[in-house]
Amino acid sequence: MLKKSPASNDPANLPEWPSSIERSDLLNSAIDDIRQLFENVPKPINVKTLSAHPEKYLPFLHAILRETENYNAEQINSVEVVQTEAKQRMGADSHHDSR
Repeated sequence: MLKKSPASNDPANLPEWPSSIERSDLLNSAIDDIRQLFENVPKPINVKTLSAHPEKYLPFLHAILRETENYNAEQINSVEVVQTEAKQRMGADSHHDSR
């Protein structure tokens, strides 16, 4: 789980990144775009504010969806690349269901 920190681009104040997820330029770019969009979202974000003014949050949510879809499309395109090493190890602590 990511640790909460002040909204800042200062590396000392950024959330701790999980070691199990590889950072790429594409992923970093998507995260930076979302972080910039988040700065324009009214705060605090809670059920009351979301319910009162959903139109203020929809552009942000749409941008997250668009960035996620773009990232996923890029990952799908990389399926054509021949993998020579495993990026994730399957094992006892894996949550993979092989049904």
